[in-house]
Amino acid sequence: MSPKRPTGPSLTRVRVPQPLELVSTHNATFAVAFKVHRKAGVSVRDVLSGKATVDGHNERVFEQTGVRQFRLVIDWPGYDQAGAYVSVREDGAFITRGELAKRVCKSIQKFMQKKAGDEWTIARDRGQRGITIDKLWLVRVLPTARNMWMAELEVQM
Repeated sequence: MSPKRPTGPSLTRVRVPQPLELVSTHNATFAVAFKVHRKAGVSVRDVLSGKATVDGHNERVFEQTGVRQFRLVIDWPGYDQAGAYVSVREDGAFITRGELAKRVCKSIQKFMQKKAGDEWTIARDRGQRGITIDKLWLVRVLPTARNMWMAELEVQM
């Protein structure tokens, strides 16, 4: 297990272990971080419901990278790897950090809806045993290989 990050008086978040790793540390310079009030991570549920505004929400991302779209790969423990293409341009302009968070969170939501079924089990609804989308936090997206990116996620325990 990775180090725990406090989120409140009695809540902690743990990084979701993903076998997919960076090809080189140079790639980490292109990572896009998501923070709220300067604290790492944003609730996936809050992004999807429009309740969260990430720091730098209107900042255009990917302008300096040459990336037009990327394949977001989700490598969840105990499940087959899955991916979806994410476009980072709209109407000729690069999307904002806030829009990127929305697009990544929608991909995570689709993955969880398809895979819902121990510690990293995905549950479809709150009443079921396992991890639900309301417990997930998006910390950043970062490249792992040419045109492949992963979402760094944490689970609120």
